[in-house]
Amino acid sequence: MRFSDALTARLKQSPGKPLITYYNETTGERSELSTTTYANWVAKTANVLCDELDIMPGDRVGVTLGVHWLTPVFMGAAWLCGAQVVSKQVEPELVVGGPELAEQPHALACSLHPFALAFPAPTKAHDFGLLWPSQPDLFLGNPYDATDIQAKTPVTDRVITDLDPSLRHELFLDPFMGGGSIVLIRDPDESKWPERMASEHATTSVRR
Repeated sequence: MRFSDALTARLKQSPGKPLITYYNETTGERSELSTTTYANWVAKTANVLCDELDIMPGDRVGVTLGVHWLTPVFMGAAWLCGAQVVSKQVEPELVVGGPELAEQPHALACSLHPFALAFPAPTKAHDFGLLWPSQPDLFLGNPYDATDIQAKTPVTDRVITDLDPSLRHELFLDPFMGGGSIVLIRDPDESKWPERMASEHATTSVRR
């Protein structure tokens, strides 16, 4: 199924339901994206990739953000453009990452600020925080170019994990296509894991 079709189906099914919940146990950050909010971020980000950075169908996008709510956003944006999500080692046309890429020309760097703001100082890399605010809420490209995606085992579960979904796509795709949701935990505190499972009503835990 094309990612664009899967996203449309999910929006019809549960537009306001939480899709991605994110915790950074080091900073105390908690972010949550409903399906509608996720679709909005994916559209804006896909416009950045396609219109600002010339990503074309079939191109490879290396998403190296790790466990972060922006990871499934960039995965979806790449798929909406018809691109592939790959590891950095595959020599992608574009590498997307955090502050560690700020001084790397031609990369797309994210400050990882909770509101995806720009870096406080100019960067050699493309600054995602400067590019996304001016993008429209609807994808300007051709949705029929979108990448075909497939869930390994579609689930209705609320999945909690400390694993990077860019390295294991099924962590996101299984609940996304099955009607479930995902809770991403960055820098997990083992003493808080049972509390997070209970408070987020998670039914499945996937750990390292």
